[in-house]
Amino acid sequence: MSERLAVVALCATGDELDDPLEWSSLDPEILEVAPNGLATARSDGIARVRGAFGSLSEQVQVSVRARVASVDVEPPSLELNLDETRQLTAVLRDANGNEISSRRQVTWRSSNADVAGVTADGLVVGRTPGTAVITAASEGVEGTAEVRVLPPPVGSIELTPEADFIGVGMQTRFTARLFDVNGNLLPPQPVTWRSLSPGVASVDADGNAVALAEGRTLITAEVGGVADTATLDVGPAVQVVVIPAVATLGPEQDMLFQAQVTGTSNQSVRWTSSHPNTVTIFSSGRAAFGECGPPTVTITATSTPYPYASATAIITVVGCSFAPPPGR
Repeated sequence: MSERLAVVALCATGDELDDPLEWSSLDPEILEVAPNGLATARSDGIARVRGAFGSLSEQVQVSVRARVASVDVEPPSLELNLDETRQLTAVLRDANGNEISSRRQVTWRSSNADVAGVTADGLVVGRTPGTAVITAASEGVEGTAEVRVLPPPVGSIELTPEADFIGVGMQTRFTARLFDVNGNLLPPQPVTWRSLSPGVASVDADGNAVALAEGRTLITAEVGGVADTATLDVGPAVQVVVIPAVATLGPEQDMLFQAQVTGTSNQSVRWTSSHPNTVTIFSSGRAAFGECGPPTVTITATSTPYPYASATAIITVVGCSFAPPPGR
């Protein structure tokens, strides 16, 4: 910003002189003054300005107040633990990038005070895990800093599998619960998963394990150097075959189905019918006709020990009148 300085020079009689004065600045880094009196502000502060006429001169002080052009918050980003405090500083600069040294009013605010609060002096405190943006504003100009509040350190991990025994080709999911050193449950955090015998079972980044071969492996979950392990046993693939696979059944008829289970010593199965009112299947595998219904019924046998496997048989219903398909 520039302004032209003016002064009146008087002779001994008190009359005003018409000859121009010569101007100069003793602090040109703050205020630059041309000989014709055109003054240009360079930075915040107080500058000494001299006006001369011949051997006469006069000196005045000019206060320069720079306009805030930018605000830098230092540090621009930081991480805090819970209840930890850190001082932020707002650095004000003028249009030339010079730091403004004179005192200016700065207001502070947080985008999420539940995560990180800030005082009127820029002191930040971590309250809950998460991220908040701290803003410093002065004369309508703002600057920001990002604050990340870290969760408490993990003290222990509790690892739980949906199932600790599965067959080849099956999968199960492991869940990791995190606790702090006082045993308090922590919010979920990224977990590093690893199988100590990847040839037996693999595990992905979400804790899903897939059985690849018979054997035993340890599944490990780790966070920040704290880990827990769980055992996963892999048995042979369980398969079920229903005999006969196809059959016919009509009114007042019944028949016996058999289920052969391989891959486990437990031969128990659970029988179900797709249309139990038409064909009822009992726990012994005996199927009995009930009433006319759909032309086909599906019988399913599912192995009861985990991992579950199933097979089906198709029964064609005879001796009933079925409505012809639409359009015929």
